[in-house]
Amino acid sequence: VLQHEGKYPFGGVQMHWPTRKWARQRGHASLSALFGEGEEWKAHRAVLQKHILPPAAAQSYLPGVAAAAALASRGMAHYETDMKEFAMRAAWDMVATVLLGRFPNTTDPAMDCDPL
Repeated sequence: VLQHEGKYPFGGVQMHWPTRKWARQRGHASLSALFGEGEEWKAHRAVLQKHILPPAAAQSYLPGVAAAAALASRGMAHYETDMKEFAMRAAWDMVATVLLGRFPNTTDPAMDCDPL
């Protein structure tokens, strides 16, 4: 699949225009570029993927992602009427674990936070 995605593959992150707009308004050019497309996006993604995709890199963060997923599943019942909210929070918990090295635990209903 990755070999057939073309020069500028389309991804769901491109539809997340609010994050791109927020980053651009606050001067976070690199973050804004990751939510874009074209050459600028490709250049930023190339740098990022060197640190995320190699098997050795994945071995370093997969235990954290697995732990985040396991903890998120415990809070799932709280979101049974709003799976969109649960999915968004669970995805953030896993992504933050990889990119920030921190587990925000936003799916835990007892956590005093509102990350959104």
